[in-house]
Amino acid sequence: MYFQHPEFLFGLFALLIPLVIHLFNFRRHKKVYFSQVKLLKQITIETRKQRNLLHIIVLLLRMLVLLFLVLAIAKPVFESPETQEVTSSGEKTIYIDNSFSMMSEGSQGRLFNNAIGDALVLVNGSPQDARFIVKDNDQYGLFNKALSRDEAADKLGEIQITPIVRSLSEVLLSGTKPEATNTDSRQMLIFSDFQKNTADLQNIPADSNINYLFFPLQTIRYNNLVVDSLWFAEPMLIPGRKSTCLIRLKNNASTDYEKIPVVFIINGQQKAVAGVDLKAHTSTNISISYTPESAGWKYGEVKIEDYPITFDDQLFFAVKVVPHINILAISNNGSSPALRQLFGSDSLFLLHQESAQHINYNRFNQYNLIILNSLNEITSGLSTQLVQYMEQGGHVVVISGSNLSEAGLLQQTQSGRIAVIDTSKTRVSGIKITSPLFKNSIGRIPKNADLPIVLQHSRYIFTVQSGVESLVSLLNGDDLLARKNIGKGQLYMLSSGLDRSYGNLSSNLLFVPIMAGIASLSGSPEPLFYTVGQDEQLNFKLSTRLQEDKPITIVKKDAEESFIPEQLIQQGQLQLSLFGNINTSGYYHLMLNDSLVAAMSFNYSRNESDLRSYHPDEIDSICKASGIPHYRIVDLADTSYTEVINALQKDSPIWKLFIIFALLALLAEGLLLRFGK
Repeated sequence: MYFQHPEFLFGLFALLIPLVIHLFNFRRHKKVYFSQVKLLKQITIETRKQRNLLHIIVLLLRMLVLLFLVLAIAKPVFESPETQEVTSSGEKTIYIDNSFSMMSEGSQGRLFNNAIGDALVLVNGSPQDARFIVKDNDQYGLFNKALSRDEAADKLGEIQITPIVRSLSEVLLSGTKPEATNTDSRQMLIFSDFQKNTADLQNIPADSNINYLFFPLQTIRYNNLVVDSLWFAEPMLIPGRKSTCLIRLKNNASTDYEKIPVVFIINGQQKAVAGVDLKAHTSTNISISYTPESAGWKYGEVKIEDYPITFDDQLFFAVKVVPHINILAISNNGSSPALRQLFGSDSLFLLHQESAQHINYNRFNQYNLIILNSLNEITSGLSTQLVQYMEQGGHVVVISGSNLSEAGLLQQTQSGRIAVIDTSKTRVSGIKITSPLFKNSIGRIPKNADLPIVLQHSRYIFTVQSGVESLVSLLNGDDLLARKNIGKGQLYMLSSGLDRSYGNLSSNLLFVPIMAGIASLSGSPEPLFYTVGQDEQLNFKLSTRLQEDKPITIVKKDAEESFIPEQLIQQGQLQLSLFGNINTSGYYHLMLNDSLVAAMSFNYSRNESDLRSYHPDEIDSICKASGIPHYRIVDLADTSYTEVINALQKDSPIWKLFIIFALLALLAEGLLLRFGK
């Protein structure tokens, strides 16, 4: 047992008042003389005993009246110490989970509507001077303030479903008042479906001054199909060339699905429909062929039909179809016949050649691939620009010469070193055909294949820690072609030159899949889509120089929504900060005045797609394991929300019994004094 107001127990000292009154009899007695008192003596003795007994009983009854009144005011609660709850002396915090998963159907309707209705019943049934803090996934931080009963009711009525996903601990830990002390007792009422992906109960504060009331709202069906992600097998889309779009679907249901229609749409036109069979709790990747007809931005969408959770039934993406692959070749004399003959014969490639003495670093971002063709010198400035270019997603091919000019670049990128120039004759012996570089061009290598002969090459030394991958090797074990990831881009190292003095590589059939494959895999296209509420910092590679006095504007396609994000141009990249201004899925444009700089698409997070939630028994187990001292789980399976909430609003009824006991004691005293004689 414990008391909700133990300070009133000091009133027990009032029990001394009737005790003092009865111990000290202040009544004065008057003597009466009788002639014969022999018979009266016996009557007097018997009457005094009765009177003393009566006084003791009256004393006890009056002390019981005071005792019962004091206990009633202190409000006793008969519970074990393990189940004692902290009483909230200040405002109560109400958290409404308004994520997409709350759109599920429960036994009494939509979970979100139930949560709002139950919270309103609780608030409206509170005392007029009650104070509340209302939290949801949108407004959960330091700006929450204590609200009156009417203000809290209005705030609850304004809460809407949001795409923002927050973990439970993130919401509860936010907005803590710095002036709060350890003696402050608080009550937190949590209305949620306690989805396993977000309800990290083990991370919420295990504070002895916090009393948690968990209201788990349980859905009646956990079935949900998801369009999870999408990507293209080819790094770049070219007009007239077939590409493969890979789509990942997930079945979060406990039942199998057959012939799920998957619709593939480009620029509002349906391009393909596929029927997919999907087992329970599995995922699968389907491929759809797409051949773009023209260059430019393409607005794509993949969608399915699923009820009642629909936010993850469609996936938007924006992809730029480029007219050709831009290649920059830097040579000593500004020209390379071998490269011109290879790339000039295919409209897919657009080759630009520059002299090593006249390099325009500002135009590097315009190219998908940069080739250094046996340069006499690679300056430190050029190396720095190339490293920056690769870190931002560019691809570089270094063709070795006879003067070891690439040694500095290899050292700067921690790729390895050059041991010596090997002038012994050798030939190609090994090709890694499983590499993406050759998978579409070389199926197998015949035993008598005509492979390139190398008369001179640089012997590269690569350590295991360097992360260099060997793609083409020579008979003596040296590498002819190797690759390493540098940031978002790649560095290719070709150890032999293209002139006849280095061998017949440039005239061999292998030269085409090597150089054309590198060019086809080059470039770093922008992400196909972003996630609402998560991707708040965006980086774009600039192909043209922007004017700093004219800001970029983000405009939603086919809508009037627009805003100017925080922006910074640094190292050839445009950096944008969104600060939560994008909160709906769809297509968005980056506009400079009336010109389109880039297109992008946003989708809702898939973290809410798995509807599996914690059962009340699981919540109890996690709270016990986490050492949370005071909590109550309101199991709403067998009773109505209103009854449970009303029960929580009421104080312990035990004090009423003590009031009844006090009245009975007063009644007994009155009857005793009236009929005691």
